[in-house]
Amino acid sequence: MKTLLVISLLATCLAKDWKSFKVNFNKMYTGLSEELKRMAAYEANKMWVENHNKRYENGQVSFKVAMNEFGDLDDEEFGKKYLSTTGTVMNKLKNVHHSFNEQITSVVPESMNWTMKGAVTPVKEQKSCGACWAFSATGAIEGQIFKKTGKLIPLSAQHLLDCSSKFGNRGCKGGMPFKAFRYILQHGVQTDESYPYLGEEGKCQYTDNKQVVKIKAFAFIKKIGDKENTLKTAVAHVGPISACVWASRAYRFFSGGIYQDEECINNTNVNHAVLVVGYGREKEMDYWLIKNSWGMSWGEYGYGKMIRNMDDHCNIASRNVFPIV
Repeated sequence: MKTLLVISLLATCLAKDWKSFKVNFNKMYTGLSEELKRMAAYEANKMWVENHNKRYENGQVSFKVAMNEFGDLDDEEFGKKYLSTTGTVMNKLKNVHHSFNEQITSVVPESMNWTMKGAVTPVKEQKSCGACWAFSATGAIEGQIFKKTGKLIPLSAQHLLDCSSKFGNRGCKGGMPFKAFRYILQHGVQTDESYPYLGEEGKCQYTDNKQVVKIKAFAFIKKIGDKENTLKTAVAHVGPISACVWASRAYRFFSGGIYQDEECINNTNVNHAVLVVGYGREKEMDYWLIKNSWGMSWGEYGYGKMIRNMDDHCNIASRNVFPIV
């Protein structure tokens, strides 16, 4: 009898949590079968979040996680909806326009935050579309335009989603920032106001009579010695830099602290593009400040800190590129 009572109480608590989750994130499902599937994914993710945070409270990990709008998806579903599947290794590319190879002995500040300097637009939400690469690319250009003109102009990720497939991108199925730059080098990119984001692929609506931002070239960061020091120099001297990382379940639910994921150890793969907007040190740990494109509910108002000087954690310093305007 006692066991049945405990099971009943647990089921009641889960039902309340599930109801709150649906209300908080405006979730609606097509039928009972779909809802039961989503509830099962939520229950598994909730348990994982709780177990991780116990480790955080015990000082075993350096970051905390929280349930968010992605809680009703399993890992495979989340990957298909939100991550990128086009991951060409950039060091094998030909016809590179420029490379950044400033000596790592250059004097750089101990910390940098381009958001505080006004060079970063508000956090975007890519919705159920693997458009991270487009937001990373537009964010890097926005920073360079600001440095050059003092104007912060939100640019159109939707333009890149709809129009850059001939350059190797695959819309909501994934892409790479450098492929977006290749397209922009020839055609430019419209503003977000003139070509707003929809969160799904559509027919290319590009028109050259709209306001279009141009770039002169784009540059890969040539690694000299310690690749993280080279990236640090680039972030300090150039501005926000496009990067690609490996995003696991821990990254999906990240909510604060300094991200250091066991899944990134000896993992050379990437599946997500972000924008490196700064770096610093906190609680005796060096970190990269990254801007994500999963809305304000992810991380710390859409931003996250990732461990720095830890063997190129999650490959954040392995695939870096920026535009020249």
